[in-house]
Amino acid sequence: MRETRATAGGLRTAIERSGYYPDLVADAVESAIGDEPVVAYVVHHEATFDPAMEVRRHVTVLVLSASRLLVCHTDEHPPGEGMAQPHASTTTEAVKLERVQSVAVTRVVPDPASYVPGVPPTEVVLTIGWGAIA
Repeated sequence: MRETRATAGGLRTAIERSGYYPDLVADAVESAIGDEPVVAYVVHHEATFDPAMEVRRHVTVLVLSASRLLVCHTDEHPPGEGMAQPHASTTTEAVKLERVQSVAVTRVVPDPASYVPGVPPTEVVLTIGWGAIA
């Protein structure tokens, strides 16, 4: 069984393991979470392709404290989007837990007719709603 205890050090390690501008991402997360103890976290690094078929990377870090859900998302941008050099943008949102209205987990499994209980899904999608998008 995997270790599931959340620590600030474990969060930093997970951010570093993603390999995606770890100092930038960790700085944004740490400045937003402050001294609050980390209850749980998810670090999701994803690569996508833009219309020119160039790789664009981004990372989302979710951090749960006793009172808030912190959502931190960092994107990289190529030169030409108003800047001469590649650059990154980071958005951090803190949501009071009482504002969270719904949590949905979608699990994807191959060959459902042969599914064996306990076998992990091949994909998991986490959707959290707090009324940010109407």
